Amino acid sequence: MAEIIELEDQIEKVILVGVSEQDGDDAEDSVAELAELVRTAGAVVVGTLIQKRELMHPGTYVGTGKVAEIAAMIAERGATGIVCDDELSPAQLKNLEQMLDTKVMDRTLIILDIFAARATTSEGKIQVELAQLKYRLSRLTGRGIPVSCEVDIYGCLSEFIGTCVSADTVTLLDINNTVPDDMYEESIKGKFNYTHNDTFMGFHCGNTNSKKLTSCNMKYQMIMARTLPEEVTQGTLEGDIVPGDITFYRLQSTADNKLRAYIAQGEVLPVATRSFGGIGIFAIPEMGRFYRHVLIEKNFPHHGAVAFGHFGKALYEVFKYIGVPVEDLNFNQPKGMLYPTENPFA
Repeated sequence: MAEIIELEDQIEKVILVGVSEQDGDDAEDSVAELAELVRTAGAVVVGTLIQKRELMHPGTYVGTGKVAEIAAMIAERGATGIVCDDELSPAQLKNLEQMLDTKVMDRTLIILDIFAARATTSEGKIQVELAQLKYRLSRLTGRGIPVSCEVDIYGCLSEFIGTCVSADTVTLLDINNTVPDDMYEESIKGKFNYTHNDTFMGFHCGNTNSKKLTSCNMKYQMIMARTLPEEVTQGTLEGDIVPGDITFYRLQSTADNKLRAYIAQGEVLPVATRSFGGIGIFAIPEMGRFYRHVLIEKNFPHHGAVAFGHFGKALYEVFKYIGVPVEDLNFNQPKGMLYPTENPFA
């Protein structure tokens, strides 16, 4: 019998950091209150530093000299992160993370974590998770993070949102693969009410949960060995994706920090792909037009999130809640409803 090894949860050890901008202010009381919040969140305070300066440093919150002092404290006391007493700007957060090479949090995030730990109903948990997501998104978009392909924070956020909404696993797939002509003629045409342009192959190596595959095998695709000294994927999970309803969607930020999204409902067809990777034959009404006038024209990455079920209504409300303008909430418009750039005479 295999030995069961129990792993202890890692306890966060943090250093509290505050700024006192004038004599007689409440900086010390505020940091003491922060210490109680941190303990309530389940972390241990291993140090405190309050910097006296006229104004918070716009780039590092406390100034570069104090950052070096904090770094020494982290090493000396084995801290796993710092918590700042004020809400950090995206620039301050980014600079501190880079200079300290550790987790950086602020008061707002700690409070949200406490609410998340104490939420008991599923509705309450989702509301808190969305509040956390909205706060983290403001940090990300403010830092101007454009994304694409595997280095893809907004792909991860899309999956997280879909998991909250669907209470089920979600996957992220390449969607720039066409269904071969012979496969469409043989297995789809006349059997399903979709044109060839409505269909596409959603694909990725090892990205889809085994429960969402009709059957699966661990194989070795030489994905990265062409550019690296050795193959580093160490195996990929392969199989056809389970047929059924899906919602194809994505949240994204532009290079100038504007949120946008798309949502389209469709299905995975019960058609054998005869291919490799985690893959399925997808069908979405008017997908060809949607692909051209939304995905390509608006420069969305070629990875889209897939939730297993129809969740368009809920996702639409979530995207509005976290700040996506309604005019930037795209969907697969039905035939006869033209996109702004679509030629009405074509």
